[in-house]
Amino acid sequence: MKKTGAARKTVLPMRPAKIQSILATTDFSEQSLSGVRYAVALAEKVGAPLHLLHVVEPPSRFSGMEDVPGALTDSQVAELARSQLKDLCERETNSNVRVRTSVRIGKAFDEITIAARESSANLIVIATHGHTGAKRVLLGSTAERVVRHASCPVLIVRASAGVKPVPFSPKKILVPIDFSKVSKDALPWAVLLARQFGSTLTLLHVVEKFPIDYTLADRGLDLIGRAEEQTEPHMLQSRIAMCSQHNQIRAHRFGCVADLVIGAPAAHVS
Repeated sequence: MKKTGAARKTVLPMRPAKIQSILATTDFSEQSLSGVRYAVALAEKVGAPLHLLHVVEPPSRFSGMEDVPGALTDSQVAELARSQLKDLCERETNSNVRVRTSVRIGKAFDEITIAARESSANLIVIATHGHTGAKRVLLGSTAERVVRHASCPVLIVRASAGVKPVPFSPKKILVPIDFSKVSKDALPWAVLLARQFGSTLTLLHVVEKFPIDYTLADRGLDLIGRAEEQTEPHMLQSRIAMCSQHNQIRAHRFGCVADLVIGAPAAHVS
């Protein structure tokens, strides 16, 4: 089969990623500690400075807190948070990591993205509490909002109550690839982490099977077969481009494989 221009365009040339400054957030909960520990380990590994941030969210004007006798002001809460951040740094960081702390007052996702821009951070690390159902609908997700509004990559650490936070040391990294610019931009960061931690890197492309494919019987299977034939060369070209253009990756001798499957992308990625 002759190679087409479209196939050549799917090769993903990469520019090496470099973590220059890390912003990590904490609300002092057990879950957010996972994000802090990931950020500390990553900062130490890549030699990047770390900025620890806590955001004090003013209570809603409908909360009635202004009528509570002895209620702390936002400034008083911020002062307490500075003391807690200092204690957190002493417990969780070491002399190998350059750390500074700050406390801001406002909406969490707004202040996090603003702080990242002002400090020139090019990576945000944030833990998610994993709320689901009605609680998630009512409270929203700070992590999701940060992802949507941040001008730099965001590393989300999934944490659960009662589960002891573990050090950040990824053994396997999965990179979903759909040959779009978004997935192309994510690939160098995955390569960077794989190089730093000696992780196995897997590129995954999923050919989505639509409901009509189940009803068209042989014709549907034939459509999937043609999609698979067209996609396999693209996956191969992506893998060749990554390995041939980044000799330093091979020097670290981490595993790199490409996988092509048919089905629902969300199911295969998770």
